[in-house]
Formats: sequence, structure tokens, C-alpha cells
Amino acid sequence: MKKEVHMSNQLLSKYAEIISSLKASNGIKVVSVEEINDNEVFLKLKDSFESYFSEISETRLPLTILMDEIFTAVEMKSGYKLKAHNYLFFELLDE
Repeated sequence: MKKEVHMSNQLLSKYAEIISSLKASNGIKVVSVEEINDNEVFLKLKDSFESYFSEISETRLPLTILMDEIFTAVEMKSGYKLKAHNYLFFELLDE
């Protein structure tokens, strides 16, 4: 049990800037943080698209693939839980 509390404190510290920004802009009080790991399907999708489209985009398609982190705030009785997870963004230019 102590390990979970310690991890929670580490994550609160790690995301302190985002937590502070949420409080200042929206009044959201974050009481816990959860980092969501990439699952197998996400990783396969990411790897497949990177390898497949990197070959195509060099010759035919202007394609941008971005992978970044996104945050969601989930309301709980005691405040909000900040969830941090990766996302993929694909952009094809419309010509």
C-alpha cells in the first residue's frame, strides 16, 4: 500500500505544472494522477503506421504522424484524477 501512495506522490510532483494550470484556469482540484501505459494494440498501430507511411510519404503522400501525450480530468468524490496517456495524430494534406 505504501508503494502506491509513494507513486501517487511522485506523479503529483511530476505533473505539478499541469495540475497548477488546471487549478488556475478551471478551478479543478487534482487529487491523484494515473499514467496509462500504451497497450499492445496501440504500439502495433504506431509501429505499423510509422514504417508503412514513412515509405509512402517519401514518394507520394504528404503525411504527418505525431505521437504525444494528452490529459483528461476525471471527476471523483474527493476531486479530480488526472489521466495521462499517449495519442496518435495522422494528418494527410487535402489537395
